[in-house]
Amino acid sequence: MKKKRIAAFALATMLFSSTASGVTAAGSYTWKYQNNNWYYQTTAGKNVTGWVLDNKSWYFLGSNGVMKTGWLLDKNRWYFLDKKSGAMKTGWLKDGNTWYFLDSSGAMKTGWLLNANTWYFLQPSGAMKTGWLLNNGKWYFLNTSGAMKTGWLANANNWYFLDSSGAMKTGWIEDKKLKYYLKPSGEMITGQKYIDGEPYVFSASGALNTNPITGWFRDGSIIIYFDKDGSKHTGWLVDGSNKYYFSEEGSIQTGWLTEGSNKYYFGSDGKMQTGLQTIDNQVYYFGTDGGLQIASGWKQIGTKWYYFGSEGAAYKGWLTDDAKKFYLGSDGAMVTGWLLDNNKWYFMNSTGVMTTGWILDNGKKYFLNNDGIMQTGWLSDKAETYYLNKSGAMTIGWLDLDNKKYYFDPNGKMVTGEQVIDGKLYTFFENGILNTGPVIQKTNYNLTFEQMLDIEMKQSPQTDKYRNNKAFVSSDFVLQDAKDPKKGVVTGTSINVREDTNNNAFVYGTLKQGAQVTIVSQVGTWYEIAYVTWRNAKTMDVAYYLNPTTFSPTDPEYFQFLLLNKSVGTTAQDLNANVLLGKGILAGKGEAFLKAGKQNNVNEVYLVAHALLETGNGKSNLANGIVVDTVDGKKLDKPVTVYNMFGIGAIDTCPETCGAQTAYKKGWFTPEDAIIGGAAFIGDGYINAGTPQNTLYKMRWNPNVPWHQYATDIGWSVKQVNNIKKVYDSLSSYTLYFDIPVYK
Repeated sequence: MKKKRIAAFALATMLFSSTASGVTAAGSYTWKYQNNNWYYQTTAGKNVTGWVLDNKSWYFLGSNGVMKTGWLLDKNRWYFLDKKSGAMKTGWLKDGNTWYFLDSSGAMKTGWLLNANTWYFLQPSGAMKTGWLLNNGKWYFLNTSGAMKTGWLANANNWYFLDSSGAMKTGWIEDKKLKYYLKPSGEMITGQKYIDGEPYVFSASGALNTNPITGWFRDGSIIIYFDKDGSKHTGWLVDGSNKYYFSEEGSIQTGWLTEGSNKYYFGSDGKMQTGLQTIDNQVYYFGTDGGLQIASGWKQIGTKWYYFGSEGAAYKGWLTDDAKKFYLGSDGAMVTGWLLDNNKWYFMNSTGVMTTGWILDNGKKYFLNNDGIMQTGWLSDKAETYYLNKSGAMTIGWLDLDNKKYYFDPNGKMVTGEQVIDGKLYTFFENGILNTGPVIQKTNYNLTFEQMLDIEMKQSPQTDKYRNNKAFVSSDFVLQDAKDPKKGVVTGTSINVREDTNNNAFVYGTLKQGAQVTIVSQVGTWYEIAYVTWRNAKTMDVAYYLNPTTFSPTDPEYFQFLLLNKSVGTTAQDLNANVLLGKGILAGKGEAFLKAGKQNNVNEVYLVAHALLETGNGKSNLANGIVVDTVDGKKLDKPVTVYNMFGIGAIDTCPETCGAQTAYKKGWFTPEDAIIGGAAFIGDGYINAGTPQNTLYKMRWNPNVPWHQYATDIGWSVKQVNNIKKVYDSLSSYTLYFDIPVYK
């Protein structure tokens, strides 16, 4: 516990307006530490408040009796009480990084302070000032220790002079019999300075040079030349490679000067200008003698061309001369090449003339309209359509625009119709948009549908629709076998096989005399016979398949209208990877099918589908090669292997031998030969014949030559589409071409 005696001195009364409450000169007091705070108490345990002098140190206890530490404001004065002991501080005090001064009474000082014969300045906050100080209209400098500076001061690369009072001097001063000049801001002058209308020269140390001035004198915009006798030069002056002109007062000439009939121009440094000069945003040309050249029209200066007006100023911007348009840049020089003006692009040729129409620049073509403006976007020129990209360059090749595709040939012309691009066939509408399929064309025939139907009914069209229906013949024309009542023989010359047991029933077909029949049952005077064969088609059945409107583009049967002489635009890689993979001898033969289709004008997918069907997916003997040693009964010199991919010549009664004989006669000694040669047979015989049957529909019905038909089955054309469609569905990219018959 801290225990002290207190002495109440008269000094306390003088220093402070009131003494500590409850303190007497003869009393006994005790320091007490309680709850992390110090208290000063009487013997009765009462807390003392206010200022207390104890053992020659002053302390301050708050109204609650707690001893204060740190800064204290009491009666508008600041004091500092030691942060540990609480004792009042006097003299210099450093709190944090700031110095303060507390007088002998402990009160914090502000303003000027003379301490140990040195002046300091304490700011209103009490903080000691360093650096420059403006006080009562005068500047002072206090160094890092706070001491006021007098005499010469070097600060921030400048010299200043502070008098004995510390105030910064300005204007003329004399120090050690030398004269100096200080700017209004206090900096010492060196070098050349024009002061109060007179020129002066100061040394590097700032001392005034009292010798006469000769040669150049420069102070900002004031430039004077002193001759050797010290007088100001007037008139023309040649100094090195430069010329100057001075007025009668000795002022250097800047700007325009007219002397006689000549005009000159001098820069801000007084130098006479020659050559091209931009003055007040105008371009002029001065000769080597400095005279302004006034000769209107074109002038070549160096490698550039300029056009000058009658006043000597060069033209800028657009110029029309001899019905040609030129452009002169901001420097007055004629522009060649590309020009951007008012957000529009122009092209000036090598002679500076504005170009119109087509130009070729750096391997790209551009189009400029009659006003010379470079065009972008769609362009029609001489009945052709072009597209110019954002940079104006003509598009060649594919263009994707607004979710549509276009193609432009090597000359930049937009293509329409059918085009072979990179070996693939594409179709474009008249507006140039790629027809991504299907491409549907229509062929008009000079027959009504009813006429066509009548013609077809005369061709005995067949169907398997009624294969499992009952069939009847009149028992009058069939002799039943006495031993086997299930057997019979036709006795009539030719009898009708009917749908029902009456003579008006539909006729399925006919049986010739001597034909054997199997009797299933007897119904009155009629025999039901086993009749598992193709039957005549009814008119309504033929009409269903014959009528093109029966089928919509979304129906698989629509593929009977597929043009078999149109390439689908696929690739060998696509065929090999997605269709022919794992298909026996046909695997990897995509290129052969493409070649076959191209050479013979046959749809390559049709060829693939046909070959897959005929060869059992590339597994048949004919497809994989049959050795032939005899042809038409004649022995060959040596056996050869032949291939047949489409079953050509392979009739039902002689499939392999006859198919192989045909292959030998056709020269199909490799799988590729068989594919290409077979395609020629198909193309020449039907698809590309004199009357082309280039769709399955035409092969079946042939509206142009109805008697030349590939099959009698009314459903034949739609039965073929599954294989073809299956191949198409396996491809990643293709275009469908359809030809739809239209009857009157």
